[in-house]
Amino acid sequence: MEKKEKEGQEKLPRTASLKTADSMLTINNREENKLLETQHKLQQALDETRLAEAEFSSAFEYAPIGMMLINIDGEIFRVNKSLCQLLGYSDKDLLQFTIRDIIYPEDLESSMACFEHLIADKIKSFQEEKRYLTKKGNMVWAYLSISLIKHKDGSPRHFVVQLMDITEKKKAADALKESEQKALQLARHYKFILDSQSVYIIKIDNSGRYSYVNDYYLREFGFTGDLVGRNALENILPEDLPACIAAGEKCLEQPEIPHQVIFRKRRQDGQILGGKWELKGILDQEGKVGEILCVGFDITEQLENLEKTRHLLEVSSEQNVRLQSFAYIISHNIRSHAANFSGLLSLLNESEDENEKMVYTKMLKSSADQLEQTIRNLNEIIAVQENVSKPRERRYLKNEIEKTLQILNGAIMKYTIDVQVLVSEDVEVYVIPAYLDSILLNLISNAIKYRATHRPTYIHIQAESKGKYTILSVSDNGLGLDLKRHGSQLFGMYKKFHHNEDARGFGLYITKSQIEAMGGKIEVESEVGIGSTFKVYLNEKN
Repeated sequence: MEKKEKEGQEKLPRTASLKTADSMLTINNREENKLLETQHKLQQALDETRLAEAEFSSAFEYAPIGMMLINIDGEIFRVNKSLCQLLGYSDKDLLQFTIRDIIYPEDLESSMACFEHLIADKIKSFQEEKRYLTKKGNMVWAYLSISLIKHKDGSPRHFVVQLMDITEKKKAADALKESEQKALQLARHYKFILDSQSVYIIKIDNSGRYSYVNDYYLREFGFTGDLVGRNALENILPEDLPACIAAGEKCLEQPEIPHQVIFRKRRQDGQILGGKWELKGILDQEGKVGEILCVGFDITEQLENLEKTRHLLEVSSEQNVRLQSFAYIISHNIRSHAANFSGLLSLLNESEDENEKMVYTKMLKSSADQLEQTIRNLNEIIAVQENVSKPRERRYLKNEIEKTLQILNGAIMKYTIDVQVLVSEDVEVYVIPAYLDSILLNLISNAIKYRATHRPTYIHIQAESKGKYTILSVSDNGLGLDLKRHGSQLFGMYKKFHHNEDARGFGLYITKSQIEAMGGKIEVESEVGIGSTFKVYLNEKN
């Protein structure tokens, strides 16, 4: 009995030991799984870090601008090919230098102060034009951009320095400034801004889809999601697309050579931004172009200035033609009046008959009146040119039309004219008020003056908005005009197309001059016996 009890007592510890071993094995399995999971996460993080490093290395090495990394002591420890090409040194030479060795002496003090301000956290980044020395001792101008990279604890780590060669552009800008300061202000070339906050950097694969996009590009064009895999050409304006495609084809034909192109892209909110881009084909391991690196910056304002310059040149050219025509007509008329005065005065002096003298005196009075009219016309032309610089103001179009109709109310009632004003109360126009008054008065009074007397007369006045214009239309069912015969002369000076005693042949000339002086234009549709429609395009953005 005692022996059996002992045997039973001996079995209890063995069972407990097995359970303990199983528990320890389970714990070990859990720990091993956790360890494997941790290793997997670490591997993922390592892979992502390597990918980010690869992306940075690719953008750094193949960027069409000079880039270098320097430590806090100013020693250069990494450079790209573009920087070597800019300064004429090999990468090995540059890695033996400090930043002080390549800065132009006169710019050294101010440049080093910028590095100190970055370390002291007085500024976040720095951009300015600076001069640098090449291996041959020559000076080059570059647009400098510096940013400071910090450790996690906020202490300085190293600097990222970017240099864009602007030597030739600097020379051109200086020459242009000496020759014509005004042209420089209108067409000055905006300096390249190369820091990470103001440069678009994207990469496109062979199918024309994004393979990389930096945050600045996403932010400036209003994208919120990931663009990788999407069509990179979809927001380029159709008229600019051929130039972009042609530059891409050059990258395939001549890889690793920068190709410049200017095109416009549409933001997500519809706004259009102009950009100057450098495209460069990147070769893969097989020596084929695998991607195209695109680095660009915003030149929207520069393009707008160029468009304004083009418009000013067009307006100036048109004004010169009109002024030459005016000068010819005025000189011809004045010479005619002078000759007429001279002849009549001779006849008056030679005549002894009082009745003849009275006739000659009346003829002199008539010639004087005509000369006075010519001078008034001259004053009107001069007034148009002088008023161009007057400020424009906002006016409710319907109110201005109603005021003009009040002036012409007597004629409207006399001839029982049906006038319909189909203009909304809230339509505003941006005009020189005196010009708008004159334009409305000329167009509406012409519709009354050249009405068809054999049928009831109507005048319809409408307005619509189209792009940058508010279009004012004045339509009538009057005599109409033969545009095939008179279209090229319609807005000429002293041109008359109907037998009307009150006609001067001057109103449409003045009207066109006033409209164009405000950056607008005028068009006409007309048919003899049917009527006319004059369309005035009032420029709301000029």
